[in-house]
Amino acid sequence: LPELVGGDDACLTEDRAFELSARIAGSAGAPVTAAAFKALLQERYVCATGTAAFRSQGGDDEACTVEVGEGLELVEPCTAGAARGHFALARDPSTQVWVPLECLKASPPFVGKIESIEAFVKAVHQRCTEASQAVDQKTVGLSHVKQGPLVEVKGKLQQIRTALSTERARADALKKR
Repeated sequence: LPELVGGDDACLTEDRAFELSARIAGSAGAPVTAAAFKALLQERYVCATGTAAFRSQGGDDEACTVEVGEGLELVEPCTAGAARGHFALARDPSTQVWVPLECLKASPPFVGKIESIEAFVKAVHQRCTEASQAVDQKTVGLSHVKQGPLVEVKGKLQQIRTALSTERARADALKKR
């Protein structure tokens, strides 16, 4: 390594070099392949601001939402002045989307699938909590209504509250795993 960079300040100890090669190769003692090394150097980004992801570079057709902390891998180089980049989601590499570049920041190689799934679950859990609290407030506001058209709304609101509580419990259980 010192020979490649032209200085002694970029050295790795033997143990650290072994750990790095094992991480690249996937198992200790296995040879480092070009594909594994290329995957390590793949440009990765992490979402700094939750945003919509789109099916095309210039279209308005939303594919999904990318949450804060989710990892993205660059599929193709961004052109100068582009507003969106083409990425594969770390939580589901088969899903390729176009994401606004201003919502992203460079990421180290270790932000991967698990961290992305965790960020996604955390955001879904937060939205469920907020929706549940809003439904609770509306339910309390309608608790005194005994007749009129709001009585029907009150019943439907109770059903929504029950469904939200169930989903929130599932998200809690998943988050704990």
